[in-house]
Amino acid sequence: MASINQKYQTLKDEIRKYESLLIAFSGGLDSAVLLKVAHQVLGENVLAVISDSPSTPRSDLQDAKKFARDVGASLYIVHTKENENENYTNNPSNRCYFCKLELFTTLVKVAEEKNIKYIASGTNYDDLDDFRPGLIAADENKVKSPLKDAKLTKDDI
Repeated sequence: MASINQKYQTLKDEIRKYESLLIAFSGGLDSAVLLKVAHQVLGENVLAVISDSPSTPRSDLQDAKKFARDVGASLYIVHTKENENENYTNNPSNRCYFCKLELFTTLVKVAEEKNIKYIASGTNYDDLDDFRPGLIAADENKVKSPLKDAKLTKDDI
């Protein structure tokens, strides 16, 4: 099993493969770690994008803005409309799929507009063991998962 230092080096090596990277930034721990490391590796070629939607708590949005500013990373705010999709509002077991589909579809457009080659999320290795319908939406939109690829677990992060 790889040490945390080896996993961290693998993460940096993985990120280095991306010339430019848009990060689906929620402000949570996983995407925050990804943003910090990606900014260290790629500098100005990283853009954090957070969704400001009715399902985003105001405090989370403010904390995310502060974190991006503290890291020195550029932050772009998009407005998603998952609340207008009854597949989401009916609260089915795969509700997360519809939320993430809305997010990632929006991020693909932003990446194209900003000429950013790759999109990444804060999915970690442990997420593979959970029921995560949003991972399907990520795969459908070719979203990269550098934390997962480096085999970083929640405890590692």
